[in-house]
Amino acid sequence: LETAHLCWGVATVLDLAGGVFSETETAEIREALAEKGMRLCQRWVAKNHHLANWRGILVSGIVVAAAVLGDEQTLDETLPDLRLCHEAFQ
Repeated sequence: LETAHLCWGVATVLDLAGGVFSETETAEIREALAEKGMRLCQRWVAKNHHLANWRGILVSGIVVAAAVLGDEQTLDETLPDLRLCHEAFQ
């Protein structure tokens, strides 16, 4: 859960204030967001198939990070799950 929230926060800062970081810092942040954030959320989602609010939060963390990173493949793979989560909780 915390990892998904960190994905949201780091991705938002990178998207809205990315110019404050050097190229090296930006590359390091992007790598950490993908490997230490998004991938961990993906691993949990892949292992747990029950529909609950926890899943919605982790899926959202993946989607936000993928959108900011420009990871179209991950977005394409994850958006159906996000839609399912939204339908379940509305």
